[in-house]
Amino acid sequence: MVERVVATDKAIELIRFLKDKHQADIVFHQSG
Repeated sequence: MVERVVATDKAIELIRFLKDKHQADIVFHQSG
């Protein structure tokens, strides 16, 4: 199976921090 999303440990830590701080889901958009 192809990995669709790859994140470093630091990136995952930041995502968790933002989710906890804002109490909301996070959406990432990549164009191009």
